[in-house]
Amino acid sequence: MKKFTILFGVLVLCFLTACKPNAVPDSTAAPEEGGPNLKAPAFSGYVCGYQGSTTLLQLPVFLPEDEDFSLNGVTAMEISGDGVSFPCSSYSLSSFTECNYDGYKTATLTFDMPLKESGKFAVNKLSITSFSENFTVELDLGRIALDIREEQEPQTGDLSMSQFWGKDTDLSKLRISYVNHTDQEISIEGFTYPSDICSGVKIEKYDDFELTAKEEGLTIPPQEEKTFLVTFEFEDNFAENEGKFFYLLPFVAYEIEGEQRIMPAQIQATVSEAFLSGTVVAEIVN
Repeated sequence: MKKFTILFGVLVLCFLTACKPNAVPDSTAAPEEGGPNLKAPAFSGYVCGYQGSTTLLQLPVFLPEDEDFSLNGVTAMEISGDGVSFPCSSYSLSSFTECNYDGYKTATLTFDMPLKESGKFAVNKLSITSFSENFTVELDLGRIALDIREEQEPQTGDLSMSQFWGKDTDLSKLRISYVNHTDQEISIEGFTYPSDICSGVKIEKYDDFELTAKEEGLTIPPQEEKTFLVTFEFEDNFAENEGKFFYLLPFVAYEIEGEQRIMPAQIQATVSEAFLSGTVVAEIVN
């Protein structure tokens, strides 16, 4: 079974559960701001998808070594901004491990963000609430642009992604393999991109995922699989600004039998913590 691997920048969230001996939680009281001393990098992004679909996000979070923390008491998590909120679900937290900065430990938060309504939105805040422990933690994010569209009908299943890879040292490049499940030729027409920080996209086709055999054109023959190296032409200071922590999940446009169609290029944003140096972590936690 092929394994999807996306290595983009990562962020994670967690929460400290504080014990209150002999206290009975009041489930009707509004949670207070505060809670665990949670730190996370601000992340920006460009996330596309269909209304009613779900995007999987993974984030890193940092906590002082002398504090404990669990998701057991967390009752709500949501991403919000621009007058809208997107309640999150299926959240889980990995075990804490040492990080590259003395006095802190790190873990990875994984959760689903349901894309509940169509439109273009900008979100910039992540909040986590525990009624049992009576706290709400709010984390300020960078600007995440959402492009949510009504799903095209009928759902054909003519094209699917089989492999995906993004390099954490160069977030402008994506490597994606697509399978043509039809008896007709499919042509990849392009990828959407955030026009405020990106001027265009360059696409190259290869016969293999290792990029050893480059091919001309952008077509996928019937019942075959091809790999595409997609380079987003971001502005010069992208890597020093948004590019430090950035989720990039565009739409891919393609043509079959003269009909133009689009679909999410991929549905998961994952970031490796390996590139988080001590200097970077220091900037996050201080």
